[in-house]
Amino acid sequence: MQHIAWTHDGEQWEAMVGRPLRGSETRMRQRNYRRVEVTTRLSDPATVLAILPGNPYFVVTDARPIGHVISRWANPFMAGVPSRVEYFDLSSA
Repeated sequence: MQHIAWTHDGEQWEAMVGRPLRGSETRMRQRNYRRVEVTTRLSDPATVLAILPGNPYFVVTDARPIGHVISRWANPFMAGVPSRVEYFDLSSA
């Protein structure tokens, strides 16, 4: 598995093997007497080492206790039921 996306506490997160965790949060804010949708980009310094399928999916990173990176996520952590899953393309290997 190469890439998954899931929702956690109203935030949308993505994990891609070999890259840091990233996400976004969209909220309604009051601006100049009207409500507008504001999206904030989220990130985490932990790099994804593996994504393990199952119910729930598990994501393994280089964060503590495996590595030295300090992350807001436990390691490994459960990503629950993902909204999107992409697998490695083994046909070109």
